[in-house]
Amino acid sequence: MADPLYDPSPGYVVPPATYNRVCQAGHFLAGLCAVFGPAAVLPYDWRFYGAGLMLVWALCKEFGYDMIWETKDGRGSSLEDFGFYMAGDLLALALVLQFGN
Repeated sequence: MADPLYDPSPGYVVPPATYNRVCQAGHFLAGLCAVFGPAAVLPYDWRFYGAGLMLVWALCKEFGYDMIWETKDGRGSSLEDFGFYMAGDLLALALVLQFGN
């Protein structure tokens, strides 16, 4: 029985630009969640710990893990991916510092 979510026929390919946009949206949202998650449920200092942990994790993932385990076709630009992680991280931190208690 064929999987209805995957059609291996020719022509069923996600365009690279669309794939990259979806990936970068995921990186950005992960950066947001690293700060908003702790800010929502934990004491004040944890929002900074979340931001710092995201920085360390994104560095290790993008410039360590991805270089070894991802294929060149799927990897894309590690610097671009890291930038989107940090953009989400910094935006969330700015919002929490501006509007948080």
